[in-house]
Amino acid sequence: SFIKSKKGLYVVAAGVGSNILTAFFCWLLLSIYASLRGLPIGLYVFFPPELLSTLGVASPFNGLAASTVCWMGFLSFWLAILNATPIPGLDGYYMLAETLSRVVSPEKAFKLTKFTGFFTTGLIVFMVLVQRMPPIRC
Repeated sequence: SFIKSKKGLYVVAAGVGSNILTAFFCWLLLSIYASLRGLPIGLYVFFPPELLSTLGVASPFNGLAASTVCWMGFLSFWLAILNATPIPGLDGYYMLAETLSRVVSPEKAFKLTKFTGFFTTGLIVFMVLVQRMPPIRC
């Protein structure tokens, strides 16, 4: 077992959980703010105004406080996703290792987690490189 106790698994999962909780709280706060001001509640809550403006969509949350809360929720959500990926050093790696070690032997769980971590890292690097490649002209 990678994590010595069940409490250790909860500590590892707390990073992802706190990011999700922060994002949810920010989006709830923005929804309440929009309701009180009579603003439309929709996908505006999930995306910062500056990001929406680059897409040509007007956001009702242009004030500094609302924009800051919007950014905080947006970044917390994506940090939770990143932190949950099984990349060595991140919480998702240890959560996957611990979960697998309860199903298969710890040695096999370590090998599977290591492979998954490096595969995920390679996939992310590949996607970034493909995005940076110039288009092929025939």
